[in-house]
Amino acid sequence: GPKQYEAPWKELERLGYIASTEVFNPKDNTFTAGPVLPTGRAMDTISEIGKDKVLLTGGMKIVDFKQVFLKETIVYDAKKNSVAVGPNLITARKQHRAAVLRDGAVLLTGGMNDSGSLKSAEIYRNGKIKKAGEMSVARREHCSVPIKGGKVLIAGGHTGSGYTATTEIFDPSTNMFSPGPSMAIERAFQTCTKLK
Repeated sequence: GPKQYEAPWKELERLGYIASTEVFNPKDNTFTAGPVLPTGRAMDTISEIGKDKVLLTGGMKIVDFKQVFLKETIVYDAKKNSVAVGPNLITARKQHRAAVLRDGAVLLTGGMNDSGSLKSAEIYRNGKIKKAGEMSVARREHCSVPIKGGKVLIAGGHTGSGYTATTEIFDPSTNMFSPGPSMAIERAFQTCTKLK
């Protein structure tokens, strides 16, 4: 009989790298199909970038059973229920963190790629990617959270050789990081939450 056509993202979903999206409607308590991403991915970041828009950055996919680290960014527009490819990151990265700054820009820190854990940071602002200062410690699987004065706390993570209790504070007015106080215990995959 005739061969049944299968959408190309279905194979990616079998591998665990999902390209399809779903949108939750809290009024109806239902999910509906969203747009299909250009690339199935895992370990990316997702941040709100203004009214009805979301930014996806980096992550990874599998090609020929090997990890491929992504530089791609994608912008989701809720009003149009569509996605568009944004500017490429300077450095491909997965397991990085994103924090939304006061002006709506997004600070992307650390992560890892073929070269190991990363010290580098980038800022997405008004549809463009620019380099930020470097952290003093390479880290992935850390947390980042906006704090008082518009700054961002970066805490813990894995350096590539072990877990760390170190923290750093990003100042958007200087585009630089400075050392913060160390935590009592090394940790990774934790979350950071600003208390009011």
